[in-house]
Amino acid sequence: MVVSVDGVDVFEQLDACLARLDRDAWNAVIYRRDAAVRSEAADQRHQSAAGPPAGALAGLCFTVKSAISTGVLPATAGSLLLSETPRGAAPVITRLRAAGGLLVGATNCAEFALAPIATNRRYGSTANPAAAGHSPGGSSAGCAAAVAGRLVPLSVGSDYGGSVRYPASCTGVLGFRPARRTAPAAGQAPASPPRSARARFSVPGLLARDLATLTAVLPVFLAHPVAPRPSRRVAWAAGEGDHEVDPKVIDVVRQAAERLGAIPAEECGGNPLAGASKVFDRIRATDDLEPIRTLAAGRTSELTDRIRQILAEPPQQADPIAEHKARELSQRAARFFDRVPVLVAPVGPPSHALNPYRHHPEHVSRSNARTTTSRALARAGAGTEQPRQWCWRRPRMSL
Repeated sequence: MVVSVDGVDVFEQLDACLARLDRDAWNAVIYRRDAAVRSEAADQRHQSAAGPPAGALAGLCFTVKSAISTGVLPATAGSLLLSETPRGAAPVITRLRAAGGLLVGATNCAEFALAPIATNRRYGSTANPAAAGHSPGGSSAGCAAAVAGRLVPLSVGSDYGGSVRYPASCTGVLGFRPARRTAPAAGQAPASPPRSARARFSVPGLLARDLATLTAVLPVFLAHPVAPRPSRRVAWAAGEGDHEVDPKVIDVVRQAAERLGAIPAEECGGNPLAGASKVFDRIRATDDLEPIRTLAAGRTSELTDRIRQILAEPPQQADPIAEHKARELSQRAARFFDRVPVLVAPVGPPSHALNPYRHHPEHVSRSNARTTTSRALARAGAGTEQPRQWCWRRPRMSL
């Protein structure tokens, strides 16, 4: 017996994935481990010869953002300041590999994962497979490009202020940011000091091409089972109120909401996103960016302009008012999602409001609409071509 995926031997599936990586036209995958992953696939075949498949995710090829440690690939976070020596694996990566996932490579990202595009001095820029001449967003740009370009069915990114959800929006793939403390957050590079804004808000996330793959991975990825919600109500909002959203994007959101039978969030107790962006920005402004600031001492010439600009701004003092407001917003959101588990809303404002490099030739593509659950599951919006079902499925045995 051998492990098969939709009747295809796991070796054939892996070979097809590696062949697609050879044709990476977008600079999405920057490190590969072909020989090692072939050996792991051989181990899976051997283990399954006399029993069930080697793990719930046996045969699933995936990549990981280069700002997440894997134990086997460099985690340089797109910076010249970090060593290529692999560090201990992040718990989420350990979990996926232990379940049979095949880690094939690491993807490009914005330097230190702190920009909404992927341009850095170490690996250059990542292009958008879904929109020629545009960036795939960021900071998990390589993850989004690898999935949108059909190089892999799944990629593991990280999300501090939208770094999974925004590139998913820009490339028309699925983006999932888990709620805090529902997935282990350790292993991000460089490590954030305890109680810093990054330690509080930056979490690993998933980018996938289809819902079947994403939902199969979630039980392994999350530290706790997904709790079913009794209500099937759906609400929608045109934004969170702090940023202007392009009317064309709002129209797409409205169309998606109508198809789902969604009602305006104001009729469900109020928009739970209102005011959250400003509060988050105030809390994030207190981040002193250690250990990045220490790493950059005497080496600022090796940084991108974006990181130099960020480091030039002194961190703000802790803001008790913002913290109090954050608690209020969290409680309000919890009450809302207890009543209405799904909110349809734009992922972000139009590109000109987010892109710090408006002079850069690769502008961020315009945000698409997404259907967003209370746990930040983002689905490709209306107008995006429905992906064909090419991705990994649960393994089954074949003689």
